[in-house]
Amino acid sequence: RGAHEECILYNGKYISRSQFEREGGSNTAKWHVSIKVVADAANNKVTTLGKWLRSNGFEVYIAAPRQRR
Repeated sequence: RGAHEECILYNGKYISRSQFEREGGSNTAKWHVSIKVVADAANNKVTTLGKWLRSNGFEVYIAAPRQRR
């Protein structure tokens, strides 16, 4: 899926990955690294979304690096 395809349900409507990254305050397009999640609330452990998804059996699809112009 493209970065601008509306595929994430956020606040009741579908938005693109790019828009979701902006909403979350991300400064990078590497969503799997820039978005943090609480992996273990009891121990206050934070990890990247990509690591959390992989550790819970989900595939993480990462696009090829962008070409510089």
